[in-house]
Amino acid sequence: MARKIIFYNNTDIGLAPYSKTWSKLRKICIVELLSLKRVTSFKFIREEEGNNLVEKIRMSGRSPVNLSAMLLSLSNVTIARAAFGKGSAQQQRFLLAMKKTFEYLSRFNVVDLFPSWNFLGEISGLRHGMERVHMEMDGVLNEIIKEHEAKKLDGDDTNEDLVDVLLRIKRSGELDLPLTMENVKAIILDFIFCRN
Repeated sequence: MARKIIFYNNTDIGLAPYSKTWSKLRKICIVELLSLKRVTSFKFIREEEGNNLVEKIRMSGRSPVNLSAMLLSLSNVTIARAAFGKGSAQQQRFLLAMKKTFEYLSRFNVVDLFPSWNFLGEISGLRHGMERVHMEMDGVLNEIIKEHEAKKLDGDDTNEDLVDVLLRIKRSGELDLPLTMENVKAIILDFIFCRN
């Protein structure tokens, strides 16, 4: 139930039913998002964020640091920068919404084991909470997409990130796949959640 609500009715790559659409979404991931060229282009992000982590540890001096929290933060910020770019004003809002989403995805849900008992999701309030988190995440993703579309109109094509790639494919109709905005958002979430 959680994945269906949060991942736009399973229009992502991870849970989409096998079909021509799924094959084309998979092709987008292999050719555009996970290619050696694309992964190599994010090397500077990994190096910069790694250097920032080392600097934070160095600045702490002799005081203890929570290395687990710092490494989790490093991972989240690196992934968010690869997906949205450095200048996204919505990055912190997205990371907070992502944390709430992880909480719902990791909870035990009886409805996932027994789909015919979907009334339990209504009674427990779990479904309402997931829908609220989904709406929050959707609002943040809409803002991020608006930022990228405005950036494109300004003629700023430097360092194409994940959102830029997906919007380019959606606009141009590459790979003979009519991407919807739900597909774009679901793929972004797949990219973020599969790397955490």
